[in-house]
Amino acid sequence: MPQLQDLASIVPLALLQAAGVPSASIAVLSGGTVETHVLTKGSEGTETIYQSCSISKAITGIAVAKLIDQGRLTYDTLISDHLPARVLDLITTDKTRPILSAVTVGTIVSHTSGLSQGGFSGYVGKVPTVEQILAGIAPANTPQIHFNSFPGAQFAYSGGGWTVLQLLLENLVSKPFAEIMQELVLGPLKMTRSHYGPLPKGETNYAKAHLTAGVEARAPYHELPELAAAGLWTTPSDLLKAIATIQHSLVSDDGFLARATAQKLLTPIMNAGAGRGDIAHGFFVTDATFGHSGGNDPGYRTYFMGSHGSTSLPSDIGIAIFTNSVIGFEAIEKLLPAIFHLKGWPYQKVLCGYSPVEAYVPYALNFSLQSRDAESTWKTWEGQWDGGWNIVSAKAADGERPTLAFRDWHAMPLLPGAGPVQSLEAGREILLVADGLDISIRLTWNDEGERIVKIMQTGVGSDLKTLQRSTS
Repeated sequence: MPQLQDLASIVPLALLQAAGVPSASIAVLSGGTVETHVLTKGSEGTETIYQSCSISKAITGIAVAKLIDQGRLTYDTLISDHLPARVLDLITTDKTRPILSAVTVGTIVSHTSGLSQGGFSGYVGKVPTVEQILAGIAPANTPQIHFNSFPGAQFAYSGGGWTVLQLLLENLVSKPFAEIMQELVLGPLKMTRSHYGPLPKGETNYAKAHLTAGVEARAPYHELPELAAAGLWTTPSDLLKAIATIQHSLVSDDGFLARATAQKLLTPIMNAGAGRGDIAHGFFVTDATFGHSGGNDPGYRTYFMGSHGSTSLPSDIGIAIFTNSVIGFEAIEKLLPAIFHLKGWPYQKVLCGYSPVEAYVPYALNFSLQSRDAESTWKTWEGQWDGGWNIVSAKAADGERPTLAFRDWHAMPLLPGAGPVQSLEAGREILLVADGLDISIRLTWNDEGERIVKIMQTGVGSDLKTLQRSTS
């Protein structure tokens, strides 16, 4: 079985940095074992902490589930039952106050509460209180948290709602939020490199935010007082302890969470749109995966996922990827399918929280198609396709190689893509990447069994297109 360290043969460090990412810290869970690997030009290691960004919400969601197990609240608990009038006054007007009768903990953690403010920028210097953030008064740098819609009417991502939840939990437990999280989740799960709040005094092993691989942000990080929404510092391997804990609780009577609670945690509430799957109680979910992604200014981008409840994936796998670049998602989008390829895990149309995986251009494997798949039938897709695209054979020392041309421009060699492919009734797809360009093609079939090409080009306004054979 390939090891995670073999990822470096697919993703050379120079390639990662050319894409603007100084480091990517990766952990993979499989069969009860966690592998870790860091791609970096600097000093980041497997114990280096990063801001986990909105993944903070998912871990907060586990704390809510634990409180449900303890009988201290339910997803149907009204937020007005555990917040003082002065806080409720900050987020309502005379016109919207009646809405509070339908705002529950469940609507908050599923982003269906109707509350505003998707995300937060963080602070350098003076940091506002949570109540100042809700009120939208200085030094808060976001507007007042308020109701945009009716509770339950739509999915609308709301970090503002989770900030309200932060105060609710503090009032319920009568402790600061960071202590609540340490006692309920981080401590019991032995997430020893994880904490909510500012960096501890003397902590130096943290990833500094970057704008590109070679340009550090003006501030190495921003402080996020919106702890429940975005305030967790952690490592990828620590996060996979949470993934493994949920997976165990889903199938066991002696898990960290009661089995019914773990199942409810991942029960879909509403489709999240944009092909991202459904939203549950703090996690995005598909029929095979659960997880979350996140991004904090001035330069952190993160993702984690685990498998659950499906025969299409092993039931005990997980991935966590952290980057310290403002454009880190572009690397994560390529690293995810590369890990699936490396581990031999089957194709998934959607990974929780992301658009369909076909909508991303994977890394190229630097060896010939023949050496990877001797039975490949790529030549049956040779010829002209809609829009001026051409798949053309080119002679090479080890036989014929596929190339991709657009109109009359020079053809570019096609290399195997580092990503999973589907096995369809008509055959097994072939995933190829144009060497030197950010273009991928899937040689596949439509529902009628006819050969088609799915092409993806990275860039502004990029989208996945399906090509038919040209008749001109």
